[in-house]
Amino acid sequence: MTGSSYRVVSEVRADGDLLDVPSGARDVTVEPLGRPGMVRVTYLKPVREIAITGSDDDADRPSYLA
Repeated sequence: MTGSSYRVVSEVRADGDLLDVPSGARDVTVEPLGRPGMVRVTYLKPVREIAITGSDDDADRPSYLA
């Protein structure tokens, strides 16, 4: 894998709740919402790339192009 890949995580929580933010998370922000006592927690969570290789069993499956 070259470089770093991240996924955006955004959760709404009650003010004062505990949240497990993974180690390596970046750009953690906590913003109040319009609802009293509620906040939005947003952060970038590191992800890993996993290579998936085909096998002979895959010959019967249709292929998809993006």
